[in-house]
Amino acid sequence: MPKLFFSKGTPYPVAEYMKTYQPDLVIVEKVERNLDEYMRTPPIMQGSEIQLEGISDINGDADGNFDMNVSLESINYWIISGELQEKSTVPKTGIYIRLKNGKKSKIYEAFTIVTEQSDYGYQLYLEKWICNLAVWLRMEK
Repeated sequence: MPKLFFSKGTPYPVAEYMKTYQPDLVIVEKVERNLDEYMRTPPIMQGSEIQLEGISDINGDADGNFDMNVSLESINYWIISGELQEKSTVPKTGIYIRLKNGKKSKIYEAFTIVTEQSDYGYQLYLEKWICNLAVWLRMEK
């Protein structure tokens, strides 16, 4: 028998639901008039860890702003967010954030979002156990 759980809350705390309810299947239903919510409020879940092979490093914040705080939506996450300046964006661009701890590093893909100030926002949730971070931001096609 499949396990079922229903919630109307946004942003969706997908990772918390997965841990708590261990569902067999996740279905997200959204009426068409509310589809723009996906552009403003991505789900609460850690960004995907990725490998960027053969790409040279870029230092700095790619001409934008950066903020890191405890998530107001879930006490289990840090949230890294900001906006890039339009001049430093390329259509169909991903936004990646590298976290360094000594010699180890991991790269995560941030959600792209629309904010009140910009169409070039980004947001990344990270579980709180990740600490002592040096953050590096890049854009890549």
